[in-house]
Amino acid sequence: MLTGMLGRLALVKKMGENCKRILRQFHRFVSMELDEHERTMIERHLELCQPCHARFRFERYLRRLISLRAQRDGAPPSLRAKIMMVLRTDV
Repeated sequence: MLTGMLGRLALVKKMGENCKRILRQFHRFVSMELDEHERTMIERHLELCQPCHARFRFERYLRRLISLRAQRDGAPPSLRAKIMMVLRTDV
């Protein structure tokens, strides 16, 4: 799955200015940080542009993978101890 997505991402090199503008807002789009108008504009672009749609799918896949890994693995005990120490000193 990842190999196919990476192949499609190579198409992004052929993108125009509109694609570049869309990609500058990509992380905010994926994170659901855009207003309704901006979000609708990007969604329409993704419907029409295969390279950008492939990039979106890859970003979404990568975020899920990272999230699942973080949930499964959790923070190591040494990191937890350091965080707790910082939290106690800031209070």
